[in-house]
This record gives sequence, C-alpha cells and structure tokens, in this order.
Amino acid sequence: MNKRFSDKSLPDIGDSIVSSVPQNTRKSHSSVWSQFENFCSERNYILQASTTPEEISNILMDYAYNMKKVDGSDYKESCVKTMWNVTAKLVQEKFFNEYQISINPFNDLCFKKARNARDSKRKELQA
Repeated sequence: MNKRFSDKSLPDIGDSIVSSVPQNTRKSHSSVWSQFENFCSERNYILQASTTPEEISNILMDYAYNMKKVDGSDYKESCVKTMWNVTAKLVQEKFFNEYQISINPFNDLCFKKARNARDSKRKELQA
C-alpha cells in the first residue's frame, strides 16, 4: 500500500530549501551582506540582541543614503533599491535566527525613515 505522506525529516527539508536557492542569489546576498558589514564596521555600528529597532532603522537609513561602490561612485538607483531590500531582509533574518527578535523593515512604522531614505536616494539618482 502506498503511503499518502512521505517521511522526509525537518533537516532534510531544510537542506532541500537551501539547495533550491540559485547559486547566483546566494553569491549576491553574500556580497551585499559583506558590503553592509564593512559599512557597519567603518561607522562603528554593532548589530546585537540589545540593538533596538529604532537603532537598526537609523543604521539602515544611513546605509541607504550613503552606500557607494568600492571606487566611491554612486550605485544606479535600481541597485540602491535592490541592495537596501536585500540588506533589510538579511538583517530581519539575522535578528530572528540569532536572537529570536522579530522585526519587519518593510512594514514596521519605526523603519519608515529608513525606507524614505532609500526612496529619496533613488529619486536623487534619477535626476
């Protein structure tokens, strides 16, 4: 008799989820995170369990407006949006996975200024 449900374990399911993410996505996320870590290091920002959502928002606001390429030139406006969104998602995942703290940089009111900084920088780059 066929079983209706399979016997995949949670670790096997987790491995399947990780392996289904395209390699270029993993590389780009790694690159964006590395750039964000360098930014935080240069600005003496530390992301830890005691960092408040408002402080995270201020860090993301600063990053949104001041991110630059290695050569010091500005990113294209579409890159600013993508990089900020990826960074915000990775920060959200970090706080949930490492500290069991749930934040949402895309919807939480305290992140409105950070989102506005991203949008303002994009408009400036479109001009």
